Amino acid sequence: MSACVHCGTVAATVALALDRRALIRCTGCHLVRLDPVPTPAELSAVYDSGHYYTTEPPSLRSGLGARLQDLVLRTFWNYPEALPPLVRAVASIALRPLRARFLPVPFPGDAPVLDIGCGNGQRLLELERYGCSALFGLEPTVGAADQARRATRADIRTAFLDDAGLPRGHFGLVILNQVLEHVPSPKDTLASIHAHLRPGGTLYLTVPNFDSAEAGFFGPSWSGLQIPEHLHHFTESSLRPIVEAAGFRITLWRTDSVWSVTRMSLKTWKQSAPKGWRALLAALPPLAWLPLTVAADLVGRGQMLRIVATRIDG
Repeated sequence: MSACVHCGTVAATVALALDRRALIRCTGCHLVRLDPVPTPAELSAVYDSGHYYTTEPPSLRSGLGARLQDLVLRTFWNYPEALPPLVRAVASIALRPLRARFLPVPFPGDAPVLDIGCGNGQRLLELERYGCSALFGLEPTVGAADQARRATRADIRTAFLDDAGLPRGHFGLVILNQVLEHVPSPKDTLASIHAHLRPGGTLYLTVPNFDSAEAGFFGPSWSGLQIPEHLHHFTESSLRPIVEAAGFRITLWRTDSVWSVTRMSLKTWKQSAPKGWRALLAALPPLAWLPLTVAADLVGRGQMLRIVATRIDG
């Protein structure tokens, strides 16, 4: 058993038994990690297979969801173009529950933005649409990075942060969306991000919530596990100290659930042929689970942790 990369403690308890591995919880800092650690060849088989979702071309979304996102960003976060005062006043009331659902940071404008693990460039493409021009992306998967280069004018580098040759103290916003769970050392990654942000710069971070109601119910079928590529699994009690120790002041901390992710868990769980009272639940139509997803968010047990933090010094 390997030592915890965060606190160095070797002792751990089994948080979830899997087929060939286990998720173990450090007795020192409570960080959950995958054991044994997958080999580089195992990880390459996942990321370089061509089937990982980030190798699909990005596109500007349309429909109701896209219109809601646009309205939220323009109402609460000063994205262009400004709404008429009356429309903004009404939207600020009607859409307040969605205020933090998308990218809950002020419009970056001309400030340099770095998207770490940018995948196919989806978020960079959306920021570019709003007029952001100082955009950078890091994506170690060659196929995904190629998609991002074709779709955006951002500076895309196929490298990890410490090897990318980017200036320190430069970025106004760093995006780390569903990435921290993939890295060998979360604390080292956050320390490097701190160094690359300008004083007062913002970190936007999301990870799957191992303490979510879905993780507890679905167990090995939970779509947030993603074995073997997810090396660490976070709860509020384990992640908050890591973020703060890296030199950040947390300004937003919440949980959110995405319905499409819930549906993936449901599909896998139903294939496991649940028995007894769980079989009755499995017979329910997928939409019957939607109110439970909403309820989980209301009590802070949603499937994803969403965090905004500011770089502090001293």
